[in-house]
Amino acid sequence: MKTKQFLRKLRRRGVGITTGRGKGTHLLARRGRRMAIIKFHGGKDLSKVYMQLVCKQLGLKLEEL
Repeated sequence: MKTKQFLRKLRRRGVGITTGRGKGTHLLARRGRRMAIIKFHGGKDLSKVYMQLVCKQLGLKLEEL
């Protein structure tokens, strides 16, 4: 899955995405008091393991997306 698709699905589940907090290609995702850093490298695919890790940090399950 591409990063843009993953971010779109997270936003539908109520996750806020913050950009521009510094240099680089990473975004900050927040859901309540939980947060995770998401890498954003153009049109590259994210691995399933990485997406599961981000979902776990945010208190979600990948299957729910």
